Amino acid sequence: MKYSDYLANYLKKSGYEYCFYLSGGNIMHLQNSFRTNFKCIPVIHEVAGGIAAEYFNELNLKKSKAFALVTAGPGLTNIVTAIAGSFLESRELLVIGGQVKREDLSNGELIQRGIQEIDGYNIVKNITKLSKKLTNPLRDYQLDKIVSKSFTDRKGPDYGAVISPDGNLIAYLGYDDKVQTYQTTNLYLMDINGDNKREIKTNLDRSIASLKWSKDGKNLFFMYDDEGNTKVALTSLYGKIKNLVDNVGGTTIGRPYGGGSYSISNNNKIVYTLTSPYHPSDIAIYNGKSMNRLTNLNYDLLNKKDLGKVEEVWYKSSVDGRDIQGWIAKPPKFDSNRKYPLIVENHGGPISNYGARFSPEILLYSSAGYVVFYPNPRGSTSYGEEFGNLLYRNYPGDDYNDVMDGVDKMIELGYIDEDNLFVTGGSAGGIMTAWIIGKNNRFKASAVIKPVMNWISKTLVADNYFGYAHSRYEGQPWENFNHYWSFSPISLVGNVETPTMVMVGLDDLRTPPSEAKQLYHALKLRKVETVYVEIPGASHNISNRPSQLITKIDHILYWFNKYLNN
Repeated sequence: MKYSDYLANYLKKSGYEYCFYLSGGNIMHLQNSFRTNFKCIPVIHEVAGGIAAEYFNELNLKKSKAFALVTAGPGLTNIVTAIAGSFLESRELLVIGGQVKREDLSNGELIQRGIQEIDGYNIVKNITKLSKKLTNPLRDYQLDKIVSKSFTDRKGPDYGAVISPDGNLIAYLGYDDKVQTYQTTNLYLMDINGDNKREIKTNLDRSIASLKWSKDGKNLFFMYDDEGNTKVALTSLYGKIKNLVDNVGGTTIGRPYGGGSYSISNNNKIVYTLTSPYHPSDIAIYNGKSMNRLTNLNYDLLNKKDLGKVEEVWYKSSVDGRDIQGWIAKPPKFDSNRKYPLIVENHGGPISNYGARFSPEILLYSSAGYVVFYPNPRGSTSYGEEFGNLLYRNYPGDDYNDVMDGVDKMIELGYIDEDNLFVTGGSAGGIMTAWIIGKNNRFKASAVIKPVMNWISKTLVADNYFGYAHSRYEGQPWENFNHYWSFSPISLVGNVETPTMVMVGLDDLRTPPSEAKQLYHALKLRKVETVYVEIPGASHNISNRPSQLITKIDHILYWFNKYLNN
């Protein structure tokens, strides 16, 4: 019997009846076997197949199950969005993907790397409960461990599993899904056979990421964000935490988001990516007592440049007296006796955070003579679950007040020109910017980057439409129209008097150009000064390439300088 027939028979016995697929050369043998065993439904895109299988299983109307079948390479990469969606929603989804022929392997490794040979297993392993690469035929009992029997079964994601050095324990991350906007990710242990599951209670109230075992198996290393700072810490198996290093930074260039990576040596030294507001990530090592920076890769570029100064600021929210954190980037040769124009830069997410990290975008604004203020209002991560969840069914909401309270704090410092205020932000930051200019006319100009303007249209057309009715707003748009509309920035467009640049990437599926055009067209109809900028080839990561980043910054500075009162 062909193994493809064997696999089809196994899936049939396991309750699968439907297959959503997109054909490809690397899965022809599977297609031929599956067509005789399942109701195979072709789709026009792999994401559609994944979402169809996910919701078929969730509804379970026919008391049978469905899976998705995709080919190697682009087939696997294209379905990642659907896999991530089912993972975040804690829904069942089985994806079977193709791989290259045995003849194309050498000692188990690919002979050459091409798009068809891309490693789909490693791409999805952190957003699946289980990812498995089949290099040899497996029998029923082995397939059971992959398809029908998982080590965890709660309503919520479990991922990031790492096996202890002695092979006896599995550490992993997850949480019980309470269906809210933000939940902290916790640390768990279980025996290697899946028994004796328990939480390591760190009492940290921060999301834990990137687990690694100590070499003796007595402790676990992990990363977490705390008040806009990414740290590496150590915990015992009983939850006793020790912070080791901070200022861990990612390798992305743009705005000052969290991230970064680290490795552990055989003697438990930590090598990690170190950042600051004044340099991109470099390699540093921590030996248990002190930190030593090993590289200074941008010394030639940055050594003789005055980058100004970045300072932390805290202030009280007028809503409920909460402490709100932000950062101030001052221009080079800053003079506290002068009055400077202010740019407010709102972060995306909104479930994310800014910090004292390197950001050429922020530094270029400040080097142009602006003071830049970038806050972490309520809904930001790294301040605990309760703070991050304050936007549940209330977004945009009181985060607007947190931002504007920060603007008032900046003016109180005495070196801001109150008549030269500017505001910008991308994605959720674009939403906040559009919301701000709909609520007040304090700003000379705004730059609204890749925004959501209408939650009704966004929910129904964007690539991540699946989560909004569960964690953002109550019900579907057609069931609760007024609620969706009341939080849509376009509902405030009749109030806008601020000259506004609207910018979006042409290939953006998260906040499609149709969202940005709603604001631009509305302002045109109202005869408010506006321009519309499309960046060709740009996705939601609008500044993924250096040329795109430069385009974005240059357009924003040109627009703000146009309205600057000198």
